[in-house]
Amino acid sequence: MTSPADRPVSPLPDGVILAIDWGRKRVGLAVSDSGHSMGFPLKQLQRSSEQAELFALRRIAAENGVRSIVVGWPMHVSGDSGQNGPAILTWVAAVCVPLQLPVFFADERYSTVMAEEFLRETGRKAARRKTMIDSMSAREFLQEILAGACRVWPYGQNPPEFALTERTRRP
Repeated sequence: MTSPADRPVSPLPDGVILAIDWGRKRVGLAVSDSGHSMGFPLKQLQRSSEQAELFALRRIAAENGVRSIVVGWPMHVSGDSGQNGPAILTWVAAVCVPLQLPVFFADERYSTVMAEEFLRETGRKAARRKTMIDSMSAREFLQEILAGACRVWPYGQNPPEFALTERTRRP
């Protein structure tokens, strides 16, 4: 087990992190504890209007004492950005930026696969997995961030180049 002194320095501010796994139908949510040691899935949001989503995220941020937001950035195995990048940028500008919290992006590659595997291994039925998958995916990449195994970059910067040999995440 690593001690807090052994962990890599995070670019994220101290305090609770809200992780968001954006999707066209649902938004998966997870939060960290204030000490950045664990992530916990929250109930996922059904997509509706950006105004309703902003209101919901504002309430969730206030209830959980959120100090920063990390949105999953879609990446292909090759390291190239996924096709949803432009839609995510538009949504983040409309829904996350107005919360007036620092916003970051993180490579969410493999997070859905890992979440699906975890839910299947715990015996969840397919219908139940569907109601949890997006928030468990947000929790997966949040755990990777907290462990120092996932790069994070600030909103407004292009995703960094990822060398496949640098990946520490399991496929």
